[in-house]
Amino acid sequence: MLAPILAFDDEPTGGTSAGVGGVAPHDGGISNPPDAQPPDSGDDRDEDSGLDPNVVFDWPETLPGQSGCSANYYVGSFACVIEGSPVTVVGELTFDLIVSMGESTLTISNGRLSDLTPTDTLFGADLFGSLDCVSFQLSAHTENPVAAFGGTFTVELAGEFDPQSLEIIGQLTMTNDAQEVCRGAFQASPAPAPEVIP
Repeated sequence: MLAPILAFDDEPTGGTSAGVGGVAPHDGGISNPPDAQPPDSGDDRDEDSGLDPNVVFDWPETLPGQSGCSANYYVGSFACVIEGSPVTVVGELTFDLIVSMGESTLTISNGRLSDLTPTDTLFGADLFGSLDCVSFQLSAHTENPVAAFGGTFTVELAGEFDPQSLEIIGQLTMTNDAQEVCRGAFQASPAPAPEVIP
């Protein structure tokens, strides 16, 4: 007596058999699950961003790394007291800060220091110096003094730049031919540049 022939699922029976999701239940693990990602092609090239890698941005009015230390026009005032005397000398100062190429400094250009004391001994002088944009220290001095009383004098200024307010505050020392010393303080802030009339 012969045993009956039985049909198994992994043998063709003339019909079609499908597992869950339409994948044959016995495919040897070859088919990917429905939510599987396609295999990596091995091509890691980034997509073109459309940006030109040769573009270089330049801010000539601001020194690298010091956003507040930039070219500007400054207006300020000063006051000092002559040693051994009750006399107070007051005045103003104006100057441009310009970028020095290749240096981390701004240079004073068109600087001027003038007396505003209400007397007949008015004086004035050119102002020269620079602002170090690393230490935020300003150093300046006067040259070519002109004084109504016929004498000459020199002024030394040492100040500190505030990168937030852009203000410069410091100490001032004035010395005249008679070696009289006037010590005080000064301050200067950015201001609209004066209009040049042709």
